[in-house]
Amino acid sequence: MVSVFTKDPQTFELASTGFRIFAINFLFSGINIVSSGIFTALSNGKISAILSFLRTLFFLVICLVTFPYFLGITGVWLAVPAAEFLTLILSARMNWHYFIRKTTQKYF
Repeated sequence: MVSVFTKDPQTFELASTGFRIFAINFLFSGINIVSSGIFTALSNGKISAILSFLRTLFFLVICLVTFPYFLGITGVWLAVPAAEFLTLILSARMNWHYFIRKTTQKYF
């Protein structure tokens, strides 16, 4: 895919390594998207908006500002997977709070 845009071997090597790191993102993004969609479908737009905002802007910007300082160009590639992972933690917390905890309280 990179060869469509450039024939430079250094750019190809950078993109090849970066795409492998960036691919980790897909492990987390699906869960985050579905979680936000569930909250939207259940008329909890506030939580859905919070998850979407944090996922696409806040966590991403924080990671893009801090990671390259410590990790160089690898930090740029790691920013999106890290932002998705942070959102995954928040999504799990929200799902626990709104669905699992309330369900188990009825029985105990």
